[in-house]
Formats: sequence, structure tokens, C-alpha cells
Amino acid sequence: MIQIHKTIKRERLRCGMTQERLANCLNTSKTTISKWENGALFPDITLLPRLSKIFNISIDALINDKT
Repeated sequence: MIQIHKTIKRERLRCGMTQERLANCLNTSKTTISKWENGALFPDITLLPRLSKIFNISIDALINDKT
């Protein structure tokens, strides 16, 4: 089961980023980041490489929460 919402929140906090800062890095809104973290939306597949680079984790680790 895809648990990307948990990974995004955990990794964002680990990196010391606010939702607003992450949104700015991805050219999206803070509301969108919040919806990703709450599982209401999933990020577009084209954003996965950028998210993995920002968090310095693999796309597989981003999609498949192992905690």
C-alpha cells in the first residue's frame, strides 16, 4: 500500500522544512502540501524525482513507507 503521505511529512520535518518552503521548492501551494500529508491528494508522478532529490531518498523509499 502506498504511504507517500506519511513519508512526505516525516521527511519534510526531518529536513526542517515548513510546508510553505516545500511548496515553494515545488512551485505548488502550501494547501497542496497539506493535502498530500493528510492523504487527501497524491503528488503528481512528475514531482516524485524532485521530492526524492529534496529529501535525499530514493523514489522507492518515498512511495513505500517502511516505518
